[in-house]
Amino acid sequence: MTTSPIPIATFDASDQDVRTAVTLPPAAYTSPEFFEFEKDAVFYREWLCIGRAEQVPEPGDYLGLEIVGEPIVMVRDHDGDVAVFSSVCRHRNVVIVEGEGNCGRNLRCPYHWWTYGLDGKLRGAPEMQQTEGFDKEEIALPRIKTEIWNGFVFINFDNDAAPLAPRLRKFDALLANYHASELVTSPQFHYDMPWNWKIMLENGTEHYHAVFLHSKFIVRGSEDSSVPPWEGENDSAIISIVPVPVPDLGLSPHGGTYWPPIPTLTEEERKRFVFSAVPPNLHIGLQGDLMFWFMLLPVAPDRTLVRWAYCVPKDVIERPQFDSILELVHRGVENFNDEDFPINASMQRGLRSRLAGRGRMSVEEETAAHVARWVIQRYRAEDARAATAL
Repeated sequence: MTTSPIPIATFDASDQDVRTAVTLPPAAYTSPEFFEFEKDAVFYREWLCIGRAEQVPEPGDYLGLEIVGEPIVMVRDHDGDVAVFSSVCRHRNVVIVEGEGNCGRNLRCPYHWWTYGLDGKLRGAPEMQQTEGFDKEEIALPRIKTEIWNGFVFINFDNDAAPLAPRLRKFDALLANYHASELVTSPQFHYDMPWNWKIMLENGTEHYHAVFLHSKFIVRGSEDSSVPPWEGENDSAIISIVPVPVPDLGLSPHGGTYWPPIPTLTEEERKRFVFSAVPPNLHIGLQGDLMFWFMLLPVAPDRTLVRWAYCVPKDVIERPQFDSILELVHRGVENFNDEDFPINASMQRGLRSRLAGRGRMSVEEETAAHVARWVIQRYRAEDARAATAL
C-alpha cells in the first residue's frame, strides 16, 4: 500500500463540473508507478466484470482469464450456481486452467494433478501421504466475492465490498425491456491494444467526437445526447443516450440493424442508441436488435486487452445463419473501431509527450467528466488509507 505517486491534490482540478474541469494529468495514463497505485485504488477494491453467466451454462463449464495480474476461473458448480476462484494451485502456484471448456467434476492442475472440486476444495493430491501435517481438508482455492447483475458476472477482491447493484439503479429502466439476464452472448472478439484503460472508458461513452471522427456515418446535427446526472459517491453508472429519428438504426455501414428488433422494446427504445459503462472495466451498448458489451483487462499503463461480444435473444442465436450475420454485425461496428482505435493509440502517444497538458472539456464530454470523478474518489480513498498506514 503506497500513497499516490502523483500528488493527490493535483486531481482537484478534474473533480469539477464539466464546464470548469480539466482532464486528468497525463501521468495518470502513462506512469508505471501510478498504474501500480491504481491497481490498489481501483482494481483490487472495485467490482470488475469478468463475463456473462451464460458463458458457463452447464455444471463443469469454466472460463479462465487474468485480470490485473490475477489468474481466476469462473465455473458453474453442481448446484447450478456460478462461482469464481483463484486459478492458482495451492501447491506450486501453477495456473490451473486458462481459456474455456468443461472440466467435468473437478479442476485439475496440469503439473502434479492436484485436483479441486467445483466448490474449490482440494479433492486429491497424489503422493502426499508421507508429508507430515498435510491435511487436504484444510486446503481450497481462494473463493472471490461474486455478484451477478443482469447476467454479467462481477468479482471483487475486497471481501468487505458493498453490493454493486444499488450503485447501478440508473440502468434499471434502460435495461428492463431488454431482459438482459435472458440474452445469450455471441463468441467474443479479442484485441490487444496499446493504450491506457481509461482512454477507452472515456471514448466509449462520450458523444462529442462522434459527428467529427465518424462523419462518414453520422450526420452533423445529431449531436444531442442526454446524460443522466452524476449522483455522487455511490454512482457507478455512466450513461449517454442518443436519440435517432427512426426506429431500428444500427452501427452498420447502411445504418440499419441485421436482426429483428427485440420484441419487448418500446418504439422509443428502438429510436435511440445507448453508450454506457460500469467503471472500471465494462461497457454496454444498446440498439434495437441487440446489446453489445466489451470489457477491459488492463495489463500495463499503455496496454489493455479488450474482449468484445454481442447479446441477443436465444431464438436469434439459434438461427442457422447466425454466425454469418454476426460477421456482418461486427464488421459494421469495426467501421467505427477502425476510426476510434487509432485515435486512442494516438492519444496514448501524445500523453507521453513532455509537452502534454490538461485540456478543457466540452459540455458534450459529460461522461468523460463522470469517469474522472469516479476514479478520483478511489484515488483519494487509497491515498488516505496509505497515509494512515505509514
